[in-house]
This record gives sequence, structure tokens and C-alpha cells, in this order.
Amino acid sequence: MVRVRVPATTANLGPGFDCLGMAVELFNYIQIGYCEKPGVSVETVPADDSGLFDPATLDDLSSVPQDERNLVYKAAARLLTMAGKPATALQLRVEIGAPLARGLGSSASAIAGGLFAANELAGRPLSMNDLVREATAMEGHPDNVVPCLVGGLTSSLCLGSQVLVERREPAANVRCVFFIPDYQLETATARGVMPSRISMADAVFNASRIPFVLSRMASGDLTDLDQIMDDRLHQPYRIPLVKGYEAVQVAAMEAGAAAVCISGAGPTILAVCREDTAASVARAGLAALKEIGIGAITRVVRPDANGCQIIG
Repeated sequence: MVRVRVPATTANLGPGFDCLGMAVELFNYIQIGYCEKPGVSVETVPADDSGLFDPATLDDLSSVPQDERNLVYKAAARLLTMAGKPATALQLRVEIGAPLARGLGSSASAIAGGLFAANELAGRPLSMNDLVREATAMEGHPDNVVPCLVGGLTSSLCLGSQVLVERREPAANVRCVFFIPDYQLETATARGVMPSRISMADAVFNASRIPFVLSRMASGDLTDLDQIMDDRLHQPYRIPLVKGYEAVQVAAMEAGAAAVCISGAGPTILAVCREDTAASVARAGLAALKEIGIGAITRVVRPDANGCQIIG
């Protein structure tokens, strides 16, 4: 039996559409092992340490498949088959601490965690580079699965079947304030509102900002981060799907946030700030949402440096 801790992730970070991502200290847990009887058993429960699953914020976990359709199982079975190991008679327990369909990498967590846990169960036949390649193939893009596996702040590039990764450690004073609303937004919906073509000016606008997002987050010097994390590729089209975005942005920036953006495809809103302003940013943004009648919870978390980890 193998038990794995899997971090949630926040992707894009403004201009880094489908290539930038960061692991954060909000965790799911996956336990996997063989059982005596043939068949697949999947149990999905709230993680005890999440604090997110009270009656007001409980996601309907009954909608998560409890059989071979479960994404964690699909990832685990993919790896075990590659390793020449049996993918039947498996028992999985998935403890969810990061809300589903909120822009916190729930599908990436299932894929990366399933692959990583099964790799350990099989005796580690695949390298981390192999796991990154397989996770990206399953997810379709690397921005969430890469930091989920390796931790930290990452930029990723797909070259054919190869995935190149640049990893940095976010500075110790960086905090992520998440405003997690009480409704879901499917990634397919958020992608569906984006244009199929962009202008040269918008492409240059985004590309020129990406190195500075990485350097500012790694150094802890968050000067001008609000302008550096501006975006023209996806956020202008997705913001109408994220209720209260403008209200949170104004309130958070006035309270001391360095930058505000959509987390992944949304609808969670991310405020990047220093440690000393995080609490006031969280209060201000939540009050702004409450004032316009939008239910949400906040979480102030550190970036995660570890990625997927075996814990038992």
C-alpha cells in the first residue's frame, strides 16, 4: 500500500497561458494498493486537513466516479500497464482537499498523483521525466501537471513527445491568497470563450512578461507585479465568467496585494502578495465578494516546493 500527498496548483499566472504553473500547499491524498479480489475499488472522501468541506462549501463528491472511470485509476492503470504490472485488483482511496473544477488543478492532481503513486507501487520503473511526459500526454498541456509532480514554480515546453521543464523556488515571503467561490467552472467552458486567433501585438505583450513573472516570484521583489502579470490572451475573455473578479481585484490591490489574476481557468481568483499583507488581502477580497452577494471562502497558502511526495 502506498500513500501520496499531491499539491494543488495554480496555472498561467497571468501571461503564461498553458506554460507557467506553481504548486501550492493545498493537498489531496492518494492511497493505492493491491487487494485479494479482482476488480477496482475507489473511495473518494474529503481530506481531514483541508478545512474546505463544511456544509456551506461541500463539493458533491458523489459525482466523482468510484470505478474504472475514475481519473486517478486511469492514470494509475496507464502506468502499471506500461510497467508490465497488473492493473486489476486495485484499491484506491482519494482524499480531496482542493475543490473540484475551481482552477486549482484538480484533474492534474488526479493524473499526476495517480501516475506517481502507481510508479511507487510498481517499484519506480519510470523516471520523473517519464512521469512528466505521461502526465502531459493525459492532461493535454503541462502547466498544471508539471508543478504538481516536481513542486515549485515551473515553465514548461512541449517538443514533440519531450517536455522541457525549468523549475524555480518561489521566494519565502511570497503568499498566495485564493478566493474560492461556491460554484464550479469547467475548463472546457473557460477555453470555449477564447478567440482562435490573436494579434501580433498581444502575443508580444504576453511573451515579454513571462521571464519577469518568473524572476519576480523567485526573488521576492514583487515591484510592478500587477503590470507584469497582465494578460491579453485569456483573461479578458474569461473574466466575465468569474463573478466578482473586478471587485476582488480592486479590494485586494488596495489592501496590499502585488497582483491579482484568475487561477488556472477559474473561477478561483488568485492574489499574489507578501507574507505581511496576506491576511488583510484575504479579508478585503472576501468582504468585497460578500457585499455583492457571492459566496466564497479564502485560503492563504505558501507555494509548495516538494510536488508529489510519498508519505506512507
